Amino acid sequence: MGQVFTGNLASVWVCTDTNNTDPNSKSFSQVQELSGFPSFGESTSVTTLETYDSEYSARTTGDSTYADMTIQVNYVPSVHGSLDAIVDSQELVQVKVELPDEGENDTTVNYAMYNGYLTSRSDSSDYDNVVTRSYMFAPNEMVSMGVLDESLIELYRGNWGVGSNGAEFPSYQGRDGNAFIKVPAGSSSTGTDMLGTSNLDGSNGTQLVVSKTGTPVINVRNFSSAATGAWYRVYSSADKPTLSELGAAAASDLAGYVPITRTINGKVLNGNITLSAADISDVYSKTQTDATYIPKVFQLNGHALSGTSLNLVASDILDVYSQNQVNTNFVAKSVTVNGLPLTGNITLTSSQLTDMASLSYSNSTFVPKTFLINNKPLSGTNIQLVAADISDVYSRTQANDLFALRITTVNGYPLSSNVALNYNDVGTYSKAQIDAKDAVLQANIDTKVTITQDILNLSSVKERLEIDMSDGKRVFTATLSVPNTQLSIINVGGNKNSQTVTVCITQGTGANKIQWPGNVIWSYGRPPVLTFTKDSVDIFQFLSVDGGSTWYGSLLMADLH
Repeated sequence: MGQVFTGNLASVWVCTDTNNTDPNSKSFSQVQELSGFPSFGESTSVTTLETYDSEYSARTTGDSTYADMTIQVNYVPSVHGSLDAIVDSQELVQVKVELPDEGENDTTVNYAMYNGYLTSRSDSSDYDNVVTRSYMFAPNEMVSMGVLDESLIELYRGNWGVGSNGAEFPSYQGRDGNAFIKVPAGSSSTGTDMLGTSNLDGSNGTQLVVSKTGTPVINVRNFSSAATGAWYRVYSSADKPTLSELGAAAASDLAGYVPITRTINGKVLNGNITLSAADISDVYSKTQTDATYIPKVFQLNGHALSGTSLNLVASDILDVYSQNQVNTNFVAKSVTVNGLPLTGNITLTSSQLTDMASLSYSNSTFVPKTFLINNKPLSGTNIQLVAADISDVYSRTQANDLFALRITTVNGYPLSSNVALNYNDVGTYSKAQIDAKDAVLQANIDTKVTITQDILNLSSVKERLEIDMSDGKRVFTATLSVPNTQLSIINVGGNKNSQTVTVCITQGTGANKIQWPGNVIWSYGRPPVLTFTKDSVDIFQFLSVDGGSTWYGSLLMADLH
C-alpha cells in the first residue's frame, strides 16, 4: 500500500517543534524558492496468514515505511541558511507539505506532516542555470495527514481577548471587533489598568470597562472610526460620587453659617442689613457728635487735647527763636570782617589780604606743578628731553639700524623709489620663455605614456556595469548583487592604438551572472563561467589593439577568497 504526494502547487514548511500536532501552527516557516516538486510516499507491508478452519487466507498489515523526500531550491544563502544549520546540527524537525485542490471554488488543501531529519545537502549548476541545492529529508514517523479548509478561520486562545490571561496570552487592546479588552493605565481615566468588553457595529461602538485593582471603578464610552470618545463614570455602591461632583455641601461646611431667622437689632437676616444710630440705643449720631465735640486726636502745636488747659512756650510755636537760640546761632550786625561791617554780603580782594598774590599775577607768572612735559613732572628744575621721550621719532642709532640711504642701489637701481626687477636683471628666463621650452619638450615625449590613479571601485552594481575609461582608470572592482548584470566598456578613445583594462568581480549574493559585450573575443570562442560562491572573486583582463572596436578577453584568476 502506498501514498504519493506531489504537484506543481505544493509548498513545504519546516518547524523545530516536533511535539506539534496542529497543521496551522504559527511555528512553521515556509521554504522559499522551491525549484522542484517535492514527492514522498508511504508503504505498508502485508503478511498473508493461513487459517486452519477456513478456505480463505487472512492478511494483516505490518510496519509502515516512508520514502525520503528531496527538497530542491534555487539556493540563496541568506534565505536558506536556516536549512543548512538544521543539516549541520542533525536536529529532529517537523516538515509539512501542502497541496491545494485545483477545482473551481475549491478552498481545501491536502497536507501531510512528518517528523524526521534533514540528512544531507548537495549543489548542482551549469553555465545556463543558477545554483540549485537539494536537501534530503528522511521521515521517521507520520504526525498527521488530512485536508484543511482555507475558507474557515480558526479562533485561537488570545484572539480578540478570548481566554487571555495577560501573561502567555496577552490581553487584547484593539477595537476592530467585538472583543474582551484591556485599557492600559496610560489610556484610562483612572490611571490604572481596566478590563472589560468592546462592541462594534459598523464604524461605531461602545466599551464598558472596570478597574483591575483597588475599588471597582466602572467607565463607559462610545467611539467611532473618527474619534475614540470620552470616558464616563458609572457610580456604584462601592464607588460613590463626592459632594463636589453632586454640587452639595457637607454638614461640617455649614459651621460658618447662621439661620436666616436670626435678627440684628430687631432686623431679620433676609438680605444685607444697614444699621443707623437710631437703631442703636444710647448712641449719638455722627451729625450730633460733629456739631458738639472735637476729637481728642486733634492737636495744638503738637500737644494732644487731653481735656485740660494748655500753656504754650516759644518752642511750641513755628518760626520763632528763643533768646538762647538767638545768642547761640547769630552775631550782631555791628561785627566787621577785615574792617568791613556785616551789613550785607562781603567780597574780599587781594588788596585787603596781606602777603598774597592776585590770581591774575599768578597766572601770568607761574604754571602749576601738575603740568607734565612729555610725561615728566615740573619739579622746579630744568628738564632735558631725549628722542625716547618723544613719540613717532627715531634716534640716530635707530635710524642707522632700521633704514638704508636712498643712494643705495639694487642690481644697479637706486632706492629713490620702488624697484621692480625682471628676468634680465637676475640672469634667467621669463615664464613665457620657460612655457615655450616646456611645450617643445612635451611635444617630444611619447604621449602613449599616461600616469594616473588607475583604480576605480564601483562597489555594489545591479543590472548595469559600465567600465568608463574616460578619466584614465584601468583597474575596476565591482560587487554583483542581482542575478544578471550587463557589462559594457565605454569612452575608450579611438585615437589610442592599444589599451588594457582589468576587472575584479566579487559575488555579492552568489550565483550571479554577467552578460558580456558582443565585441569581446574569448579563447576558443567560449566565455568563462563565473564562480557562483558568495564572496568569491574572479579577475578578468581585456586587451584592445584597434582603439576599443574589438576586445580580447581572458580569465586571469578565479574563485579567490
